[in-house]
Amino acid sequence: MLEIEKKRWVGPYLVVDKLEDGLLYRLKDCETGRQNKRMIHYSRLKPYNENKELFFIRTKIAQPQTQSQTDSSQSDWLKIKKISSRKKIKGKDTWLVHWMDGSTSREPTENITDYAKAMYYLAQGQQKRRRRRIQM
Repeated sequence: MLEIEKKRWVGPYLVVDKLEDGLLYRLKDCETGRQNKRMIHYSRLKPYNENKELFFIRTKIAQPQTQSQTDSSQSDWLKIKKISSRKKIKGKDTWLVHWMDGSTSREPTENITDYAKAMYYLAQGQQKRRRRRIQM
């Protein structure tokens, strides 16, 4: 007799809505973007533990804006053009940041967003792949 392997979990899904009692959830498929018509009971869900910013980069879903992100008090943040290197100085990670205004500076980890770090690591992975192809 043939044994058919079945996936134990399907996903990931994004929670779109939940009932007031917190028992039923409406989900959206991250790969297709389709929203489920039926509500799913919480006992049938499993948490997907991943950094939120990396999750939104990988699934290419627009990240929902929170009140803190849209607040005008964050206007003192500067936009990063790119991060070109990471270096440990006195045991702490620092990042060489190229700003949109053309200046560069070395910044500690707490001043760099997870999104900017993810884009740096993504670029580093692509450079390594290109180097391997050239060497062959």
